[in-house]
Amino acid sequence: MDFANFADEDVGLLTGWGGVSWLFWQLGQKEVAEEIVSRILRDHAEEAETLTISDQSRGFERLLPYLENGNFGLALLMHKFMREDPAFKQRYQLPFDKLKKSCLTYCTYMETLVSGYSGVLPLAKSLAGDGDYALLDYALAALNQYLVANNDEILAPGKYGYKLSLDFSTGSAGLLTLLKDLRQRDEFSWLPL
Repeated sequence: MDFANFADEDVGLLTGWGGVSWLFWQLGQKEVAEEIVSRILRDHAEEAETLTISDQSRGFERLLPYLENGNFGLALLMHKFMREDPAFKQRYQLPFDKLKKSCLTYCTYMETLVSGYSGVLPLAKSLAGDGDYALLDYALAALNQYLVANNDEILAPGKYGYKLSLDFSTGSAGLLTLLKDLRQRDEFSWLPL
């Protein structure tokens, strides 16, 4: 694998190297998958009390909480690996705990699944499956900040809140899929694959 420009590349679960790591994991090449996660943590994570994915693709540093390219996606990926491989869990428990902690403190300006607050639900559901309900309780309560009530309807604002949206990635279809998926055990059962 060529990691020459890794620090400048997208490391997202849905948009970059995180997804490549998941593919290698599914193919049984766990060493390669772990190497990618290690690189993401080393080259794209800001560490203090919490661990946060950062990006400089827009010419300035920004912190990314999102499922597609930030904390929610990386934490979900790491949780899956930790659940399936005790050795991975032993090596990555501390960075995962810091990453998970940062997922509790984020506020985003959109509700959307891939680049908004709803993207925390797959991780929250997976943690709840292990008996840790803190993030799920917090996330479900926080969703009220983003939804719009109209008489007997609850609507989901789309990207940037410009319009109400019904689609999977930015609207109510994605949110409803995530809410329905809360009963499933697999971290990735919400993906339309």
